Amino acid sequence: MTDLSGLTRLHCASTCTAERCVISERAICTHPCKGGLQTALQRDAATVYRFEQASIALGIINDPATGRLANATKTTIAVGADGSLKEIEIANEDAA
Repeated sequence: MTDLSGLTRLHCASTCTAERCVISERAICTHPCKGGLQTALQRDAATVYRFEQASIALGIINDPATGRLANATKTTIAVGADGSLKEIEIANEDAA
């Protein structure tokens, strides 16, 4: 699993640098609240997975149709991060 420690809605993960985003593994920021997932990276399954994990860690939902933050409804999501399932509650919020 990708090390997302230090990731907040305002700040990139502590291991991100200008030369390498931990989500895209390239010199392209794909922070869910900043650069987002660019069209060119949407076909890279590993990058999409890391982007989804970062979004879940931040408690936000990204609308895949627009690439923008969507309004989150209270949902429980099962995530296979380390081989086990984890339930995460996402509260209602206006994330737009």
